[in-house]
Amino acid sequence: MALLEIPAIIDFGYQASKVEFIKDFVIKNTGTKKVSWRLSSNKAFRMSPKHGTLNIGEDVQVSIIGLLKDPKEYKARIRVYYDDNKKEDEIPMKVTIINGFFLSRNKLTVDGSLEDNEIKIHNYNQLDVTYEWVEKTEEEYKHEHNH
Repeated sequence: MALLEIPAIIDFGYQASKVEFIKDFVIKNTGTKKVSWRLSSNKAFRMSPKHGTLNIGEDVQVSIIGLLKDPKEYKARIRVYYDDNKKEDEIPMKVTIINGFFLSRNKLTVDGSLEDNEIKIHNYNQLDVTYEWVEKTEEEYKHEHNH
């Protein structure tokens, strides 16, 4: 008997508009025979790998990559076909897209000073934030922000 273990739901949480986001999940063959599988979804999501074969007890990690433009909550699904397309299952997905413009606002605060050799950065965004530490003189900073 062919049986695949798949996630109950894939929740991407909050993501920025017009920025790629990624989530990994696992598909596992919990059946009693080798099984071929393939995935499909709407155009906003890419998956890698999209198909494969699993022996009994084997699993595979699948990456799903999304890119959405409009700020709103999206719901979609991944269709899972297996056992020579005789069986079909679905994985519901949801993601809330936040306007990327608002994410560019300063929602990071910095406590401490270089003299103390300790700086704490607090993230008040609803997303993970990547930042780069750049040291500038006061003159460079003023020149950059006065134009």
